[in-house]
Amino acid sequence: MQDTDGESPDWIELRNFSAAPVDLAGWGLRDDRRNPVPCEFPSVILPPGGYAIVFASGKDRAVAGAEVHADF
Repeated sequence: MQDTDGESPDWIELRNFSAAPVDLAGWGLRDDRRNPVPCEFPSVILPPGGYAIVFASGKDRAVAGAEVHADF
């Protein structure tokens, strides 16, 4: 899968298996539990059965409405 920069970094899929929408605002990912600052998500609403892709590109981009890139 390519990002908008035309690169193919690793990626993580987040899926909502619940019957209710989920807002990811304030949630995050980190690749090392010693790292106290995770990649924090902007307000992204996952509808029931929906999913979101997070690129593990090291680009650290988290803007609502755009691709999310983790800092690892």
